Amino acid sequence: MTDPDLPLTQTGPGETVTLTASPRGGVPVESASAELNRLNQELAGLLDRAPAVLADGADNARRDPLVICGLLGGKDVGKSTLINALAGQEISVDREEVGAGTSRPLVYVHRDMIAPARDRLGAFSPLAVSPTPNGGSARPRADKATGSAELRFFPHQADSIRNVVLVDLPDFDSDFRQHEAIARAVAPFLDRVIWVVTPRKIADRAWVSFARDVVKASTNIYFVLNKSDELLSDEDGEAVEAYSPEQIDGRAGEFLRQQRSWAAQVLRQTGYEVEEDRLFLVAAQYPQAAAFVQRVATIWDDPHWKRYGSDRDVVSAIGQRLARELHRLRDTVLAPVDPETAARIKEENLRAQVRQNAIRVCEHYELDYWVRQAERVIEPEYRQVLVNSAFGADVCRTLALRLLRSRRSDVELADEVMDARANRWPVLRGVYWLSRWAIRRLGRAVSGAGAGEARPTDLTGGGLFRVRARSMADRTCLVVDRLQAEHGPLVRQLRLAERLPEAQDVAAQLESDLAELPQRGDRETVERLSHEYRPSAVGRLLVWAVLLWFPFVQPITAELLGMSTAGMDLTDWLNRLYRVVLALGATQLLHGFVVVGIIYVAMLAAIYARCVRDIQTARGQAVQGQTAGEKPRRGRRSVARAALDSHEEIDRLTQEIDAMLLEGVIGPILRPFEVVAGRLSDIRRQLLELAA
Repeated sequence: MTDPDLPLTQTGPGETVTLTASPRGGVPVESASAELNRLNQELAGLLDRAPAVLADGADNARRDPLVICGLLGGKDVGKSTLINALAGQEISVDREEVGAGTSRPLVYVHRDMIAPARDRLGAFSPLAVSPTPNGGSARPRADKATGSAELRFFPHQADSIRNVVLVDLPDFDSDFRQHEAIARAVAPFLDRVIWVVTPRKIADRAWVSFARDVVKASTNIYFVLNKSDELLSDEDGEAVEAYSPEQIDGRAGEFLRQQRSWAAQVLRQTGYEVEEDRLFLVAAQYPQAAAFVQRVATIWDDPHWKRYGSDRDVVSAIGQRLARELHRLRDTVLAPVDPETAARIKEENLRAQVRQNAIRVCEHYELDYWVRQAERVIEPEYRQVLVNSAFGADVCRTLALRLLRSRRSDVELADEVMDARANRWPVLRGVYWLSRWAIRRLGRAVSGAGAGEARPTDLTGGGLFRVRARSMADRTCLVVDRLQAEHGPLVRQLRLAERLPEAQDVAAQLESDLAELPQRGDRETVERLSHEYRPSAVGRLLVWAVLLWFPFVQPITAELLGMSTAGMDLTDWLNRLYRVVLALGATQLLHGFVVVGIIYVAMLAAIYARCVRDIQTARGQAVQGQTAGEKPRRGRRSVARAALDSHEEIDRLTQEIDAMLLEGVIGPILRPFEVVAGRLSDIRRQLLELAA
C-alpha cells in the first residue's frame, strides 16, 4: 500500500524520483523540510545561536531511483563476512591493511547503476570518488592528508535488483577516526540500514550513540545479530543418549526464540522497538549447518562430539535455522524493489528525517525552556506584580484624589451644556448670547452653585504626578530595572534590552492619558446632556406666546375691549382708535419687549439651573455605578458634592488608574516580550506538528 498523495512513475538509470507526498498535517514533505530549515534560521536569529545541524540525506535520496542499503556496525561484528554472504561473492576484503578492517565504502551495485550510486554517495564530504576503467574492481586509493576515501564498486548483472545497492561501511568505532567520519558522512544518504551487532556488542555504548544520529524510518531499519554461534559458548547440563526428531526441532526452536526475545529486549532498552520480521539471528561466517556444527564443537572443546554427542543434532538444527535466517535477510534486502515501493521507502525516511530534525531544533535551542520563560513574563499575575512594586495602591489613590480635585467644576460643565441647550430654543438663543453673563449668575443663584465651586489642585505639570519625590519616569524605570534583574538571561538571550521603550516616553504618554482621565467622563456627560435635550412643544409655544402677547396682543386687546364699552359718539370712537394706534407706538412696544426680556431671562436662568442639577446628578450616578442608559435622577447639590468626594468615586478612579498603568506602562514595556513569546510559541507549535 502506498500513500494516495504519492505520484509514482517508472524511472531509469540516472532519472529523478519525485515525491509530493504530504505528512499528516497536509503540508507536502518537501515543503515541510524547507519550512523546517526556515524555522531553524529564524530561531538562530531570535536566540542568537548558531543554526542547528540538520540531517538532509533523505532529501538527496529522492533524486535517483536507487534503494541503497548500508551495513553499519562496530569493529569485529562481521560486516564484511555478512556482505560477502549476502552478495554470494567475496567483495569485502582488505588484505593490504591488516587490522584496519573495512577502510572505504564497498558498493555492490548493478553495472548500469554505478553512475547514480557514485553521484549520491560520492558527492558528500569526506568522500572523494575516482572512477575506475572497468567500473569498480581496481584498487582504491585513500588520501591520508585530507582524510577522504574512494568508493569501491563491485558490479553485478542481476537485472531483477538493478536499483538495489548494498554498501559495506567502515567501522564507526575503529581506532582510525577517518573510518567514523566516512560512516557518518554516508549514513544520511542510505535508504535502508542494517545494524550489525554481536552478542558481545549488542549493548555497546558506541553503537547506541552512533545509532541515534542515523535517522531512518523504523520500517527501513533492520537488526542482524551476527556471530550467533557465540550464544552457544556455554554448555550447561549433562548429555543424554539421544533426542527424538520432535525434541531436536523443539529445542532448536526454543533456543532461538529465547535468544531473539533477549536480543529484542536489549535493543528495546537502547531505544529501538524491533519487530520480529526485522530482527535476524545469523552466523555469517558459518552459513552452512555443517560448518556451524564444527564451530560449536570447537567452542565446546569437543571436536569429535564424544561428550556432547547427543546435542550435535540440536546444534545442527540451530545451524539450519540460522542459515534460513540468512536467506530471509538476503530475500529482504536484496529482493527486487519496484519504483512504487522505492518511492514509499524514500518518503518514509524523509518523514522520519523531518520529525527528527524538528526534535533536534527544539533541543538545540532549548525552545521549551525559553517559551516558558517568556510566557512567565507576560502572565497577568506578573503584570500586576510589576505595577504594585513600582506604583502600589497608595500611589494610585493619591493620583485619584489629585485628579478629582483638578477636574472642572459643575458650573463650568453647566456652562457648556447651557450653550448647547440655548441654541435649541427659538428666540431664546439670541437673548442668551446677549445676556449670557447675567443669566449664568442668576442660574447659579437659583441652583445654589457658587461661581467659585471649582477646586483646582495647586500642583501643575509634572508635579501633579510626583508622589513621594518620585516621578512617573522614575517609577517606570523601576519596572524596567526589576524586569531586567529577574529575567536577565531572557533579556540578554533574546536581545530585548534594545527593544524596550524609553522610560521618559512611556511616562510622558501616561501623564497625558491620566490628565485626560477625569476630563473624559466630563466630556461624555456634557455630550450626552447636550444631545439628549429637546425643548418641549409647550415651552416653544410659551416662548412665542410671550413674544407676541406683551408687545402686541395684550395692549391692542385692552384698547379694543375699551372701544366695545364706549358709547356711539363718534368722538369717543375716534379717541379709542387713537389709543389703539398709540398702543403700537415705540414707547409701548419698548415696555412690552422689556417685560418679554425679563421673562426670557427668568426662563433661561431656570434652564441653566436645570443644567447644573443635571450635571450634579450625572456625576452622582457615575459614582453609584449607574449605567449611561438610565434616565438621570435629580438630586440636591449637597448630595452631588458629597458624592464627588465619596469613597466610591475615589475607588472607581483608583481602579481606572491601575488599569491605565497596566496598559500604559506595563503594556509597552512587555510588548517586545509578547511578540517574542508569541513567535516562539508559534514556532514550537509548528515544530511539534512536524514532529508528531
